[in-house]
Amino acid sequence: MKRVPPPPVRKPGGTSALDDVRGLLPDYVDPLPRNRADIWYFVTRRRFVATLIVALLAVWLLWPTPVTAEEPTDSEVRVSEFFAALQRRDVDTAMSMTSGVPAGADAGFLTPSAMSDDWRVKTVRDEYRFGDEPVEVDVSVTLVGADGYDYPMWLLLTRDSVDDPWILEDPFTLVSFPMIALAYVEANGVRLPEPTQDPSDYEPPQFAMFPGSYRFYSDVDSLIEVGSEPTMLAGGVHTVAVPDLRMVDESAAQRAVNAYVDECAALPALQVGGCPFGTDRVPDPEDDERLFDDASKVEWEVVEYPIVTVAGNNLNLTDRQRGAIRLTVTGVDPGTEAAVLDCQILTDRLSVRVLPDGRLQVYPEGYAGALLDVDETLIERRTCDV
Repeated sequence: MKRVPPPPVRKPGGTSALDDVRGLLPDYVDPLPRNRADIWYFVTRRRFVATLIVALLAVWLLWPTPVTAEEPTDSEVRVSEFFAALQRRDVDTAMSMTSGVPAGADAGFLTPSAMSDDWRVKTVRDEYRFGDEPVEVDVSVTLVGADGYDYPMWLLLTRDSVDDPWILEDPFTLVSFPMIALAYVEANGVRLPEPTQDPSDYEPPQFAMFPGSYRFYSDVDSLIEVGSEPTMLAGGVHTVAVPDLRMVDESAAQRAVNAYVDECAALPALQVGGCPFGTDRVPDPEDDERLFDDASKVEWEVVEYPIVTVAGNNLNLTDRQRGAIRLTVTGVDPGTEAAVLDCQILTDRLSVRVLPDGRLQVYPEGYAGALLDVDETLIERRTCDV
């Protein structure tokens, strides 16, 4: 049996076991430094390399990369063109892109003078678009009003074929104007006569309006203050234009009431529907138990006008002090003594409203028309002490 030689004896300061292993490996490269200076260099170099890699990676991630914007679709372009026409107040171009005014709606405010440009388009984006060549698509639009708030809206676009232009289906907002103490409708300073309404129709007239910013009604000189803030219309949402009214100059209402009383007093009748005074019976001055069957002469004389105040959004009249009027009736029989009655003037069933030219009109509550158009049997007054 072959004898194995013992391991070599190492002397102090000689080579280590690691040195023996290194000697057995060809072209061995020492991965670790063997002294303090080499260790410092080794660690510093690797820290520098690591820091450099991290810095280059951060620069690569944060460096602005050119992004190619997606081209807008033909439907998005069509919607943008529609709103651009509104900004220019080009009504003809805008209307040519729509399906037309909704049936039953008034188009009186679809005019350049009733439009505004104190708003802008923020986004236009297809939401539901099926296929490469659709004939129907939903587009979402965000408008920004003068108040800085966003107003989203949806539009439906249709076309008969891919060769036809897109049509915006009913992009309007319907606005109702209930009857108030202003005998007209107004938007952005444009006044239109109050629409004629069928008495059996309880729905107020509706006007079609383009998307945009509108102020409904404005102050009437120094007569009436109108509390009305701009309203942003973004299509599809029915809006009711109801301002808050406050009579600033009550003396103007007082003058209108006085003129109305004079108009009634000039009528040779015991009762007239809508007048704030009247009677249906006149005692015979010669016999209290008898009444005049007929009269040859009826005269009203105003003794004192009522003092009124105006309150409420309908500018209803209220008596602060009732008025007084004297009635003189002469019978048909010759020699009949004239009957004289003292009567009150009551304005609690009267209202006042502003006409388009700024004048005030007093009318019986619920009957905003001329005196002769009133059904007398419904609003006759009995104010005489009989």
